[in-house]
Amino acid sequence: MVNAAEIERELHERLLIRDPTASEEVASAFLEVVRKHVRIRAQVHGIFDPDLINDATVEAVFDYIRHPEKFTPGKSSLRTYLNLAAERDLINMVRKDRRRRRGEELSADVELTVISGNKEVDIQKIRRNLDDVFLDSAVRRESFAKTAEIIRPGKDLDLVKMMMDGERRTSAFADVLGIGNLPAPEQRKIVKQHKDRLKQQLKRGGVRV
Repeated sequence: MVNAAEIERELHERLLIRDPTASEEVASAFLEVVRKHVRIRAQVHGIFDPDLINDATVEAVFDYIRHPEKFTPGKSSLRTYLNLAAERDLINMVRKDRRRRRGEELSADVELTVISGNKEVDIQKIRRNLDDVFLDSAVRRESFAKTAEIIRPGKDLDLVKMMMDGERRTSAFADVLGIGNLPAPEQRKIVKQHKDRLKQQLKRGGVRV
């Protein structure tokens, strides 16, 4: 029976020699797997934009298809390599989107250095950078620390993270609350009730959102 490592090695070798059918097989094998991984990791940190998650997934997989030489077999599995690449792409996309919405210019020094191959992949560094999306200043770190003391972990804390991040879409909050099936007016009403309640809790604790 052919195991996953052997399948990955065969696909990689075929990409390197530009087998015309390899690209489609790689996309079929990894797009949904990587997308699921990125979605889970993103939700842990309060990122619920399906377009960003999808774009990061597609960018990682197709960048590998275009440049398979970046991957070094033996350093990690291909699946791990693509998962981490997609997380890295998501970090950069969220940072760009945030700065765009704030009307700030992106500076080269705030972008993640593009990792050339998986030799330099540091899983903990990737995780820390994803956390930094939310805690990118001393003020935000202090504010979030206070928030974590006031709001219990769970949906409420996820909602507060989104509010602190400047999220405005009712649909995003509705997804967290599990009310996406309700009519839009009802979603807006429920989301507003939750946001008002949380703002009052934070205000009493000395935190402004």
